[in-house]
This record gives sequence, C-alpha cells and structure tokens, in this order.
Amino acid sequence: MKQQAGTDNDLQSDYSDMLIVSSGKELSIFVLDMIGYMPCWLRTLYKIRGALASFLGLEHDDSLSCGPSAKDSSELYPGGNIRFFKSVIYEQGVQWVGEVPDRELDAWLKVECSPKSGGQNEFRVITAVKYKSDRGRFYFGAIKPAHRYIVRKMAEYAAKN
Repeated sequence: MKQQAGTDNDLQSDYSDMLIVSSGKELSIFVLDMIGYMPCWLRTLYKIRGALASFLGLEHDDSLSCGPSAKDSSELYPGGNIRFFKSVIYEQGVQWVGEVPDRELDAWLKVECSPKSGGQNEFRVITAVKYKSDRGRFYFGAIKPAHRYIVRKMAEYAAKN
C-alpha cells in the first residue's frame, strides 16, 4: 500500500491525501466494506471526535458514525447515503465520491478503481477537505493524525475481507 499527501486535483481542496490498495473485489463491494468497517476501537475514536465536533459547534450525529452501514449498492448512486457520506458520483466499476458537507468544512472521500492483471483491481482512496473557517481548519488539524490511520485501516480491511 502507498500513502501520499496532496495528490488529488479533481477536488478543489485545502488538504488531500491518497492511498492505494489492491484487491480482487469490485468497486461497489470495496466501498461498502470500507465504510462498513466499524471495530470497537473505531467507535471509540468516533465518540471522541464527536465530543470535539460538539465543542467546536460542528454538526455531528453519533448514529451516523456508529450506526449500521448500507449493505445495498443502490446507496452508492447520487443522493444515496452511506453512514455520514452523501453519494455524489458513482460510475460503476470506475469511481465513487461521497461528501460530508458542514458549516465549517466540506470533506470528500473518493475511491477510484483501475483493473490490473490477475483479476485484481487497484483502488485509489482519496480524501479531500475544504475549510470554510478557522474552526474547520482547527478541527481537521486535530483529527488529521487519526484520520490517516483510520482511512488506511478501513481500506486494508476492505481489500482483505
């Protein structure tokens, strides 16, 4: 797996990062598995993040962070909802983009899929964040170290399981 920072030009953002994983899964299953990853340690981190978000006056709904994820790939299409992501772009087998709009920042998760040899697909998992205020910049700065670890673990889980 590779991980890079500042790599996506499609999403106009103040911050972006990307990691690459390979898997035999198709895009829809990979995305649903990735966002559905919710071990106990991650639920705990989401609760801590929720406290920080509430303190800073950002929107946060624990039920969306820790509740059940979509199992139906129809939620990948624009207008669908997978946890706290609103699906905005879905090209079957090519890419999915989910967004989390907020008063203080907007965030996007983009998963691109490229076929490789031997029945494998390469998935580029891209996060982009656009700050709308200093409060949004502070919030993301505080969670950024955990963000990188969490997204990597989510992608690794989706690639293997």
